[in-house]
Amino acid sequence: MVKNSFTLLLILAAVMFIMLPAVVFAGPVPDTGQTKCYNTYSEITCPTTGQQFYGQDSQYTINPHSYIKLGAGGVELPKNATSWLMVRDTVTGLVWEIKHYQNGTKNYADPNDADNTYTWYNGVNGTPGAGTDTVDFINTLNAQNYGGYNDWRMPTAKELAFIRESNRYNPAIDTAFFSNTQAEYYWSSNIYANDSSYSWAVYFLYEDVDPKQQLESRPVRAVRGPQSVYGSHFVDNGNGTVTDTDTGLMWQKATAPGTYTWEQALQYCESLNLAGYNDWRLPSKNELQSIVDNSRAYPAINLTYFPDTQSNLYITSTTATDYNYDFWGVDFSRG
Repeated sequence: MVKNSFTLLLILAAVMFIMLPAVVFAGPVPDTGQTKCYNTYSEITCPTTGQQFYGQDSQYTINPHSYIKLGAGGVELPKNATSWLMVRDTVTGLVWEIKHYQNGTKNYADPNDADNTYTWYNGVNGTPGAGTDTVDFINTLNAQNYGGYNDWRMPTAKELAFIRESNRYNPAIDTAFFSNTQAEYYWSSNIYANDSSYSWAVYFLYEDVDPKQQLESRPVRAVRGPQSVYGSHFVDNGNGTVTDTDTGLMWQKATAPGTYTWEQALQYCESLNLAGYNDWRLPSKNELQSIVDNSRAYPAINLTYFPDTQSNLYITSTTATDYNYDFWGVDFSRG
């Protein structure tokens, strides 16, 4: 995250949504949940087309968060249910484990205990523990057939980041569904490409995503469902644009020329006319993160399709709830 007053910032493409055949449209990017508008100094009434600061995240609601509470065996429960085991994300189709018994006391015999923390380990890399590493966590959850299922796994950094909401803080998630969430960094399954002793962790106080040492003990939340492949399947359209066939997003292939303030970045994308399209916009935090390649660093992106990407911070349209006059950026040096 960076202050709006900084000018040494870049735009990695404008973005637009296109409809793709269902056979290749595999993974929509969830909305960030941001609902407010800001200028450089304060909250404002959301601007209209042509006004200053038009085009920020809250003005484009695409794939809004939608959840269903689940009981044992995946039985759907009413929204006002007071006891549930899992939550299905209707945007991504993923099913998430729900924590309980947040009372400040760890209980590793119960993998769903909200107070438990684990060192990061995948059976090869990381820091193993005696019932206190991430492999132990997943194995115990599956051995207990939690919710009636034994195919739980660690989420990727993107999957975990996409259940956060930019209109919430401490924790940055909808606690009506994800109760007992710690305002802490949660482990993902991704190893940091630049140092294999670190793995990516997603912050739920607000919305950072950072590499953390695997020996650190942190909370974990399990997920079920096919692993998402955001940013893995691109098509170069040969006209200065690239389509992500997983998300349905079309990207400007080249980094925008020059450097921009946040206001200038919004204006650049809203006024862009490229490849016969004039409905480009500045991408949200989630959308820009979707094309990060966590297996790479400096830059953390597929250079075959985005060859001029700089190892630098790129602007998004998403403002930060905890710092109202800041916006979120994605750092493509590390991802």
